[in-house]
Amino acid sequence: MLGISTVYMVNAGMPGKHRAYRNETVMLDWPDRKNKNTAKKPVPAPFRSRNWPYEALRRALSALAFALALVAGLEKTALAEPAADPVITDPAVIDPDFPPAMKELSFDSHGHTLSGLIYLADGAGPHPAVVLLHGFPGNEKNLDIAQALRRAGWNVLFFHYRGAWGSEGSFSLGNSMADVLVAVDYLKTNAAQLRTNPAHIALVGHSMGGFMALWGGSQIADVTCTVALSAADFGAAGLAMRRAAADTSAKAPSQSTGGPAKDPDGDALEENLDQGQKMVMLRDYDLPGLFAEMRVDADALAVSSFSAGHAGKKLLLIGGTRDIVVPPVVHRSLMEMFSAVPGLTLEEELLDTGHAFSWKRIELARVITAWLDGNCR
Repeated sequence: MLGISTVYMVNAGMPGKHRAYRNETVMLDWPDRKNKNTAKKPVPAPFRSRNWPYEALRRALSALAFALALVAGLEKTALAEPAADPVITDPAVIDPDFPPAMKELSFDSHGHTLSGLIYLADGAGPHPAVVLLHGFPGNEKNLDIAQALRRAGWNVLFFHYRGAWGSEGSFSLGNSMADVLVAVDYLKTNAAQLRTNPAHIALVGHSMGGFMALWGGSQIADVTCTVALSAADFGAAGLAMRRAAADTSAKAPSQSTGGPAKDPDGDALEENLDQGQKMVMLRDYDLPGLFAEMRVDADALAVSSFSAGHAGKKLLLIGGTRDIVVPPVVHRSLMEMFSAVPGLTLEEELLDTGHAFSWKRIELARVITAWLDGNCR
Protein backbone atom coordinates (compact mmCIF):
# COMPACT_ATOMS: atom_id res chain seq x y z
CA MET A 1 0.00 0.00 0.00
CA LEU A 2 1.35 3.36 -1.08
CA GLY A 3 0.73 6.61 0.70
CA ILE A 4 0.62 9.89 -1.25
CA SER A 5 1.08 13.10 0.66
CA THR A 6 -0.27 16.39 -0.57
CA VAL A 7 0.63 19.80 0.71
CA TYR A 8 -2.00 22.48 0.49
CA MET A 9 -2.64 25.88 1.97
CA VAL A 10 -5.27 26.53 4.62
CA ASN A 11 -6.81 29.91 5.21
CA ALA A 12 -6.95 30.48 8.92
CA GLY A 13 -9.93 32.73 8.75
CA MET A 14 -8.20 36.02 8.14
CA PRO A 15 -9.04 37.48 4.75
CA GLY A 16 -6.06 37.77 2.50
CA LYS A 17 -3.70 35.91 4.88
CA HIS A 18 -2.76 32.23 4.76
CA ARG A 19 -1.78 31.24 8.30
CA ALA A 20 -0.91 27.55 8.14
CA TYR A 21 0.24 24.78 5.85
CA ARG A 22 -0.75 21.20 6.38
CA ASN A 23 0.58 17.92 5.02
CA GLU A 24 -2.23 15.41 4.80
CA THR A 25 -2.72 11.98 3.33
CA VAL A 26 -6.30 10.80 2.87
CA MET A 27 -7.01 7.08 2.68
CA LEU A 28 -10.04 5.91 0.71
CA ASP A 29 -11.34 2.41 0.08
CA TRP A 30 -10.03 1.00 -3.17
CA PRO A 31 -10.89 -2.45 -4.54
CA ASP A 32 -8.06 -4.96 -4.63
CA ARG A 33 -8.43 -6.89 -7.88
CA LYS A 34 -6.35 -9.86 -6.65
CA ASN A 35 -8.14 -10.85 -3.50
CA LYS A 36 -11.23 -8.69 -3.90
CA ASN A 37 -10.55 -7.37 -0.47
CA THR A 38 -10.81 -3.75 0.16
CA ALA A 39 -7.43 -2.14 0.43
CA LYS A 40 -6.57 1.29 1.58
CA LYS A 41 -5.20 3.41 -1.24
CA PRO A 42 -3.90 6.92 -0.69
CA VAL A 43 -5.82 9.68 -2.42
CA PRO A 44 -4.99 13.36 -2.40
CA ALA A 45 -7.05 15.36 0.05
CA PRO A 46 -8.84 17.62 -2.44
CA PHE A 47 -10.73 14.66 -3.91
CA ARG A 48 -13.04 13.97 -0.99
CA SER A 49 -15.99 12.76 -3.08
CA ARG A 50 -16.39 9.12 -4.01
CA ASN A 51 -17.07 10.30 -7.59
CA TRP A 52 -13.80 12.15 -7.87
CA PRO A 53 -12.43 10.05 -10.81
CA TYR A 54 -15.49 10.93 -12.88
CA GLU A 55 -15.29 14.58 -11.86
CA ALA A 56 -11.66 14.73 -12.89
CA LEU A 57 -12.50 13.15 -16.24
CA ARG A 58 -15.30 15.63 -16.80
CA ARG A 59 -13.01 18.56 -16.11
CA ALA A 60 -10.34 17.18 -18.41
CA LEU A 61 -12.84 16.72 -21.25
CA SER A 62 -14.16 20.27 -20.73
CA ALA A 63 -10.65 21.65 -20.93
CA LEU A 64 -10.00 19.64 -24.09
CA ALA A 65 -13.23 20.88 -25.69
CA PHE A 66 -12.31 24.48 -24.87
CA ALA A 67 -8.85 24.04 -26.39
CA LEU A 68 -10.30 22.52 -29.56
CA ALA A 69 -12.82 25.36 -29.89
CA LEU A 70 -10.06 27.90 -29.41
CA VAL A 71 -7.91 26.28 -32.09
CA ALA A 72 -10.89 26.10 -34.47
CA GLY A 73 -11.61 29.80 -33.91
CA LEU A 74 -8.03 30.79 -34.60
CA GLU A 75 -8.01 28.60 -37.70
CA LYS A 76 -11.20 30.20 -38.96
CA THR A 77 -9.80 33.69 -38.38
CA ALA A 78 -6.57 32.84 -40.17
CA LEU A 79 -8.40 31.39 -43.16
CA ALA A 80 -11.07 34.11 -43.40
CA GLU A 81 -11.23 35.83 -46.75
CA PRO A 82 -10.16 39.49 -46.88
CA ALA A 83 -12.81 42.16 -47.27
CA ALA A 84 -14.12 42.40 -50.82
CA ASP A 85 -12.51 45.06 -53.00
CA PRO A 86 -15.37 47.24 -54.32
CA VAL A 87 -13.30 48.27 -57.31
CA ILE A 88 -13.35 44.77 -58.79
CA THR A 89 -15.92 42.80 -56.74
CA ASP A 90 -19.71 42.80 -56.91
CA PRO A 91 -21.58 42.82 -53.57
CA ALA A 92 -22.26 39.34 -52.20
CA VAL A 93 -25.48 40.39 -50.47
CA ILE A 94 -27.86 43.23 -51.25
CA ASP A 95 -30.62 44.95 -49.29
CA PRO A 96 -33.92 43.60 -50.68
CA ASP A 97 -35.72 46.81 -49.77
CA PHE A 98 -33.04 49.24 -50.98
CA PRO A 99 -30.93 47.46 -53.61
CA PRO A 100 -28.39 49.24 -55.80
CA ALA A 101 -30.17 51.09 -58.59
CA MET A 102 -29.78 53.54 -61.44
CA LYS A 103 -32.32 56.31 -61.83
CA GLU A 104 -32.63 58.62 -64.81
CA LEU A 105 -33.24 62.21 -63.81
CA SER A 106 -33.41 65.75 -65.11
CA PHE A 107 -33.34 69.15 -63.49
CA ASP A 108 -33.60 72.78 -64.47
CA SER A 109 -30.60 75.07 -64.82
CA HIS A 110 -31.37 78.69 -65.64
CA GLY A 111 -34.47 77.81 -67.64
CA HIS A 112 -33.04 74.76 -69.43
CA THR A 113 -33.46 71.06 -68.66
CA LEU A 114 -30.30 69.08 -68.02
CA SER A 115 -30.28 65.29 -68.44
CA GLY A 116 -28.51 62.97 -66.08
CA LEU A 117 -28.67 59.89 -63.90
CA ILE A 118 -27.77 58.76 -60.42
CA TYR A 119 -26.24 55.50 -59.27
CA LEU A 120 -27.72 54.60 -55.87
CA ALA A 121 -25.66 52.49 -53.47
CA ASP A 122 -26.97 49.45 -51.62
CA GLY A 123 -28.97 50.11 -48.47
CA ALA A 124 -31.31 52.75 -47.13
CA GLY A 125 -28.49 55.20 -46.42
CA PRO A 126 -28.16 58.07 -46.23
CA HIS A 127 -25.01 57.60 -48.31
CA PRO A 128 -22.21 60.03 -49.09
CA ALA A 129 -22.39 61.20 -52.69
CA VAL A 130 -20.22 62.30 -55.59
CA VAL A 131 -21.15 64.68 -58.40
CA LEU A 132 -19.16 63.35 -61.37
CA LEU A 133 -18.18 65.95 -64.00
CA HIS A 134 -17.15 64.99 -67.54
CA GLY A 135 -14.63 66.73 -69.75
CA PHE A 136 -14.63 68.50 -73.11
CA PRO A 137 -16.47 67.36 -75.10
CA GLY A 138 -17.09 64.40 -72.78
CA ASN A 139 -16.33 61.25 -74.75
CA GLU A 140 -14.74 59.72 -71.64
CA LYS A 141 -17.47 59.83 -69.04
CA ASN A 142 -15.68 57.80 -66.32
CA LEU A 143 -18.76 55.79 -65.45
CA ASP A 144 -16.54 52.88 -64.44
CA ILE A 145 -15.36 55.12 -61.62
CA ALA A 146 -18.99 55.79 -60.75
CA GLN A 147 -19.75 52.06 -60.55
CA ALA A 148 -16.75 51.41 -58.29
CA LEU A 149 -17.78 54.23 -56.00
CA ARG A 150 -21.32 52.87 -55.81
CA ARG A 151 -20.02 49.43 -54.80
CA ALA A 152 -18.04 51.22 -52.08
CA GLY A 153 -21.26 52.76 -50.73
CA TRP A 154 -21.34 56.10 -52.54
CA ASN A 155 -24.18 57.55 -54.58
CA VAL A 156 -22.97 59.13 -57.83
CA LEU A 157 -24.80 61.87 -59.76
CA PHE A 158 -23.76 62.28 -63.39
CA PHE A 159 -25.21 64.90 -65.73
CA HIS A 160 -24.58 66.76 -68.97
CA TYR A 161 -24.01 70.51 -68.96
CA ARG A 162 -26.23 72.88 -70.88
CA GLY A 163 -25.97 72.26 -74.61
CA ALA A 164 -24.02 69.00 -74.17
CA TRP A 165 -25.16 65.54 -75.21
CA GLY A 166 -28.85 66.42 -75.47
CA SER A 167 -29.27 68.77 -72.52
CA GLU A 168 -31.16 71.94 -73.42
CA GLY A 169 -29.54 75.33 -73.90
CA SER A 170 -26.22 76.40 -75.37
CA PHE A 171 -22.85 75.11 -74.29
CA SER A 172 -20.09 77.32 -72.88
CA LEU A 173 -17.54 77.17 -70.11
CA GLY A 174 -19.40 79.86 -68.21
CA ASN A 175 -22.73 78.01 -68.48
CA SER A 176 -21.11 74.76 -67.39
CA MET A 177 -19.64 76.39 -64.29
CA ALA A 178 -23.07 77.61 -63.27
CA ASP A 179 -24.56 74.15 -63.99
CA VAL A 180 -22.19 72.54 -61.46
CA LEU A 181 -23.59 74.69 -58.67
CA VAL A 182 -27.15 73.82 -59.76
CA ALA A 183 -26.38 70.07 -59.80
CA VAL A 184 -25.05 70.10 -56.23
CA ASP A 185 -28.08 72.09 -55.08
CA TYR A 186 -30.39 69.59 -56.80
CA LEU A 187 -28.74 66.70 -54.97
CA LYS A 188 -29.06 68.46 -51.62
CA THR A 189 -32.71 69.40 -52.22
CA ASN A 190 -33.62 65.81 -53.13
CA ALA A 191 -31.31 64.13 -50.61
CA ALA A 192 -34.03 62.20 -48.76
CA GLN A 193 -35.54 60.80 -51.94
CA LEU A 194 -32.10 59.91 -53.31
CA ARG A 195 -30.87 58.28 -50.05
CA THR A 196 -28.07 60.85 -49.85
CA ASN A 197 -26.33 62.54 -46.94
CA PRO A 198 -26.34 66.22 -47.98
CA ALA A 199 -23.49 66.99 -45.58
CA HIS A 200 -21.13 64.63 -47.43
CA ILE A 201 -21.07 65.55 -51.10
CA ALA A 202 -17.81 65.52 -53.05
CA LEU A 203 -16.89 66.67 -56.55
CA VAL A 204 -14.92 64.48 -58.97
CA GLY A 205 -14.07 65.71 -62.46
CA HIS A 206 -11.83 64.91 -65.42
CA SER A 207 -10.07 67.38 -67.75
CA MET A 208 -12.56 70.21 -68.24
CA GLY A 209 -14.56 68.43 -65.53
CA GLY A 210 -11.50 68.65 -63.29
CA PHE A 211 -11.52 72.41 -63.81
CA MET A 212 -15.27 72.43 -63.04
CA ALA A 213 -14.66 70.42 -59.86
CA LEU A 214 -12.00 72.88 -58.71
CA TRP A 215 -14.36 75.75 -59.44
CA GLY A 216 -17.35 74.18 -57.66
CA GLY A 217 -15.28 73.13 -54.66
CA SER A 218 -14.12 76.72 -54.24
CA GLN A 219 -17.64 78.13 -54.38
CA ILE A 220 -19.75 75.73 -52.27
CA ALA A 221 -18.88 76.09 -48.60
CA ASP A 222 -20.04 72.65 -47.43
CA VAL A 223 -18.43 70.72 -50.27
CA THR A 224 -15.13 70.02 -48.59
CA CYS A 225 -13.72 67.25 -50.82
CA THR A 226 -12.64 67.58 -54.45
CA VAL A 227 -10.88 65.19 -56.81
CA ALA A 228 -9.51 66.65 -60.07
CA LEU A 229 -8.14 64.35 -62.79
CA SER A 230 -5.87 66.03 -65.36
CA ALA A 231 -7.57 69.30 -64.56
CA ALA A 232 -7.33 72.00 -67.22
CA ASP A 233 -6.48 75.59 -66.34
CA PHE A 234 -8.40 77.47 -69.03
CA GLY A 235 -7.41 80.87 -67.70
CA ALA A 236 -3.69 80.15 -67.79
CA ALA A 237 -4.08 78.81 -71.32
CA GLY A 238 -6.09 81.86 -72.34
CA LEU A 239 -3.41 84.21 -71.06
CA ALA A 240 -0.80 82.23 -72.99
CA MET A 241 -2.95 82.52 -76.11
CA ARG A 242 -3.12 86.28 -75.70
CA ARG A 243 0.66 86.44 -75.56
CA ALA A 244 0.94 84.28 -78.65
CA ALA A 245 -1.80 86.08 -80.60
CA ALA A 246 0.70 88.00 -82.73
CA ASP A 247 2.35 84.79 -83.91
CA THR A 248 0.30 83.93 -86.99
CA SER A 249 2.16 80.64 -87.36
CA ALA A 250 1.11 79.36 -83.97
CA LYS A 251 -0.88 76.16 -84.03
CA ALA A 252 -4.22 75.89 -82.23
CA PRO A 253 -3.35 75.34 -78.54
CA SER A 254 -4.46 72.61 -76.21
CA GLN A 255 -6.99 73.19 -73.44
CA SER A 256 -4.38 74.29 -70.96
CA THR A 257 -0.89 74.85 -72.29
CA GLY A 258 -0.95 76.86 -75.49
CA GLY A 259 0.97 74.05 -77.22
CA PRO A 260 -0.05 71.41 -79.75
CA ALA A 261 -2.75 69.04 -78.60
CA LYS A 262 -1.83 65.54 -79.67
CA ASP A 263 -2.36 62.72 -77.21
CA PRO A 264 -2.54 59.03 -78.14
CA ASP A 265 -4.88 58.42 -75.21
CA GLY A 266 -8.04 59.99 -76.61
CA ASP A 267 -10.07 63.19 -76.26
CA ALA A 268 -7.27 65.14 -77.96
CA LEU A 269 -8.35 68.42 -79.47
CA GLU A 270 -6.32 67.85 -82.60
CA GLU A 271 -8.53 64.87 -83.43
CA ASN A 272 -11.54 67.18 -83.43
CA LEU A 273 -9.68 69.73 -85.54
CA ASP A 274 -9.14 66.99 -88.10
CA GLN A 275 -12.91 66.45 -88.11
CA GLY A 276 -13.60 69.91 -89.44
CA GLN A 277 -13.93 71.52 -86.00
CA LYS A 278 -17.49 70.18 -85.68
CA MET A 279 -18.68 68.88 -82.33
CA VAL A 280 -22.16 67.47 -82.83
CA MET A 281 -22.43 66.67 -79.11
CA LEU A 282 -22.18 70.39 -78.20
CA ARG A 283 -24.87 72.87 -79.24
CA ASP A 284 -23.81 76.28 -80.56
CA TYR A 285 -20.15 75.61 -79.79
CA ASP A 286 -16.95 74.58 -81.52
CA LEU A 287 -13.20 74.76 -81.00
CA PRO A 288 -12.85 78.36 -82.23
CA GLY A 289 -15.60 79.25 -79.77
CA LEU A 290 -13.70 77.52 -76.95
CA PHE A 291 -10.47 79.36 -77.74
CA ALA A 292 -12.30 82.67 -78.01
CA GLU A 293 -13.93 82.18 -74.60
CA MET A 294 -10.60 81.23 -73.07
CA ARG A 295 -8.95 84.40 -74.39
CA VAL A 296 -11.77 86.78 -73.50
CA ASP A 297 -12.47 85.39 -70.02
CA ALA A 298 -8.94 84.31 -69.15
CA ASP A 299 -8.84 86.21 -65.87
CA ALA A 300 -12.07 84.67 -64.54
CA LEU A 301 -11.14 81.22 -65.86
CA ALA A 302 -7.72 81.16 -64.17
CA VAL A 303 -7.64 78.60 -61.36
CA SER A 304 -5.47 81.02 -59.41
CA SER A 305 -8.42 83.42 -59.25
CA PHE A 306 -10.49 81.04 -57.09
CA SER A 307 -8.00 78.59 -55.52
CA ALA A 308 -8.26 80.37 -52.15
CA GLY A 309 -11.83 79.03 -51.88
CA HIS A 310 -10.35 75.64 -50.97
CA ALA A 311 -8.86 76.88 -47.71
CA GLY A 312 -9.50 74.39 -44.92
CA LYS A 313 -10.77 71.72 -47.33
CA LYS A 314 -9.37 68.54 -48.91
CA LEU A 315 -8.11 68.13 -52.48
CA LEU A 316 -6.69 65.26 -54.51
CA LEU A 317 -4.98 66.10 -57.81
CA ILE A 318 -4.36 63.21 -60.22
CA GLY A 319 -2.25 63.51 -63.36
CA GLY A 320 -0.89 61.33 -66.14
CA THR A 321 2.83 61.29 -66.84
CA ARG A 322 2.15 60.76 -70.57
CA ASP A 323 -0.68 63.28 -70.81
CA ILE A 324 -0.10 65.77 -73.63
CA VAL A 325 -3.50 67.48 -73.58
CA VAL A 326 -3.01 68.52 -69.93
CA PRO A 327 0.67 67.62 -69.42
CA PRO A 328 2.50 67.12 -66.13
CA VAL A 329 3.77 70.72 -66.18
CA VAL A 330 0.16 71.87 -65.67
CA HIS A 331 -0.30 69.36 -62.85
CA ARG A 332 2.86 70.68 -61.17
CA SER A 333 1.70 74.28 -61.52
CA LEU A 334 -1.59 73.40 -59.84
CA MET A 335 0.22 71.56 -57.06
CA GLU A 336 2.40 74.58 -56.44
CA MET A 337 -0.60 76.89 -56.51
CA PHE A 338 -2.70 74.86 -54.08
CA SER A 339 0.24 74.22 -51.77
CA ALA A 340 0.01 77.90 -50.85
CA VAL A 341 -3.67 77.69 -49.83
CA PRO A 342 -3.88 77.87 -46.02
CA GLY A 343 -5.37 74.89 -44.23
CA LEU A 344 -5.83 72.85 -47.39
CA THR A 345 -5.13 69.12 -47.11
CA LEU A 346 -3.53 68.47 -50.50
CA GLU A 347 -2.54 65.14 -52.00
CA GLU A 348 -1.45 64.07 -55.48
CA GLU A 349 -1.16 60.94 -57.61
CA LEU A 350 0.74 60.65 -60.87
CA LEU A 351 -0.10 57.59 -62.98
CA ASP A 352 1.95 56.38 -65.92
CA THR A 353 -0.74 56.92 -68.55
CA GLY A 354 -2.22 59.46 -70.96
CA HIS A 355 -5.05 61.94 -70.74
CA ALA A 356 -7.92 59.45 -70.63
CA PHE A 357 -6.12 57.09 -68.17
CA SER A 358 -6.94 54.31 -70.63
CA TRP A 359 -4.56 51.67 -69.28
CA LYS A 360 -4.81 52.61 -65.63
CA ARG A 361 -8.56 52.39 -65.07
CA ILE A 362 -8.46 49.92 -62.15
CA GLU A 363 -5.66 51.78 -60.40
CA LEU A 364 -7.44 55.09 -60.99
CA ALA A 365 -10.67 53.76 -59.50
CA ARG A 366 -8.81 52.36 -56.52
CA VAL A 367 -6.97 55.63 -55.83
CA ILE A 368 -10.17 57.70 -55.98
CA THR A 369 -12.26 55.28 -53.93
CA ALA A 370 -9.63 54.89 -51.22
CA TRP A 371 -9.06 58.63 -50.94
CA LEU A 372 -12.77 59.46 -50.70
CA ASP A 373 -13.38 56.67 -48.17
CA GLY A 374 -10.48 57.83 -46.05
CA ASN A 375 -11.21 61.55 -46.13
CA CYS A 376 -14.78 62.36 -47.00
CA ARG A 377 -17.36 59.99 -45.53
